[in-house]
Amino acid sequence: MTPRLLALFAALLALPAAYAQGDRMGQGRGTHHDTIHALLADHEAIERRVVDRPDGVETWTESDDPAVAARIREHVRQMKDRLASGQPMRRWDPLFAAIFEHADAISMETEDPPRGVRVVETSDDPEVVALIRQHAHRAVSEFVERGMDRAHEPTPLPETPSSARSALPPLPDSDDAPFTTADLYAGNTRVKGFAFRAGQGLPAHTVPVEAFLLVTEGAVRVTVGDDVHTLRTGEGLALPGGVAHALEAIEDTRAVLIRPR
Repeated sequence: MTPRLLALFAALLALPAAYAQGDRMGQGRGTHHDTIHALLADHEAIERRVVDRPDGVETWTESDDPAVAARIREHVRQMKDRLASGQPMRRWDPLFAAIFEHADAISMETEDPPRGVRVVETSDDPEVVALIRQHAHRAVSEFVERGMDRAHEPTPLPETPSSARSALPPLPDSDDAPFTTADLYAGNTRVKGFAFRAGQGLPAHTVPVEAFLLVTEGAVRVTVGDDVHTLRTGEGLALPGGVAHALEAIEDTRAVLIRPR
């Protein structure tokens, strides 16, 4: 597992319990919050085009409505300022948490054509390039397509790199075998890999520290307190410390749990 990927996993540990039960928008209040909500409400008036580059993406976000075009420009300026000053938003969203953790590795250039904004977002780090592309395609473009409904959903991380997948344990030899695990350590971070056959899982238990569960292959049903979540490949969930949680594999599944040592 690469040092950059381990740093990404460490960043996910900082996700607050708000992922499951707090402000689902996660932006806080104020001008930026109002701008985002106005754009989500007017999403059908927005056009968007994304072109992948070797080092990132080039995007055009535009509208024939001058007021909407002005809000698009305002939002992009606010996001650029947030990246530059390290002011995270959507802390409960795995992709946004990773983007802001690696903000210093991202270059963002903008220009204002008549109908909106053109953005070139790049990085010298291949793993950050994957985050940038995921943000462009799976976050912003989906917000434009679906509006407020999409804004309340988390954004999955890019497909787990092969270096991470190779660190995970193999599936158990049979349906009757116990689940298998593997451990990796990096500084104060522990990354524990799990492999389950369908129907296997972990009974309800409590740990004292917050952790983050990331499904790399398959699907699981996770119960946290009284809440039940279904996670599929590329999706994750913050598990608050001191709250009982249980897991059941819906199909053959491999996953990683990231927590302090």
